[in-house]
Amino acid sequence: MGQDVSYRFNSFMKKIHMINKPSVPTGGLYRSEFFMLIVIKKHEASSGENYEGIKPSEIAELTGSSISAASKQIKTVEEKGYIERRYSKNDKRVVYITLTDKGRNILAQAKKERDKKIEAIVEAIGEEKMSTFLDIGEEILQFLENDKVVI
Repeated sequence: MGQDVSYRFNSFMKKIHMINKPSVPTGGLYRSEFFMLIVIKKHEASSGENYEGIKPSEIAELTGSSISAASKQIKTVEEKGYIERRYSKNDKRVVYITLTDKGRNILAQAKKERDKKIEAIVEAIGEEKMSTFLDIGEEILQFLENDKVVI
């Protein structure tokens, strides 16, 4: 592989990483706190209608953090009003975390802003180029996941 391709690829990845900072509304949350809200929302969406919430230990597992780090983060985000603790109906020793209306609203607002950005990109470069870009990106991701290559 030529130096030019390697340089361009690494430069592109760095720029994507830098640009990918939350420019959407995050309500004063750090990136990791906002990510936790997304994890909770996805967990809720994949659960049945009798959803009670997500356990702190599950949040730790899904975010790749320790239970103590997740607990601190849960406390902080709860104090900001984006999540709340609820006790299990069946076992009062079990605590579940759920999104508050404020948490749902910030996620909905962020999704709307992200969708607007994507729409603007597609409009600027065209749907065909975007589709090609995504096809190539998916191939690269598949390669990286299968071969466990770290960039």
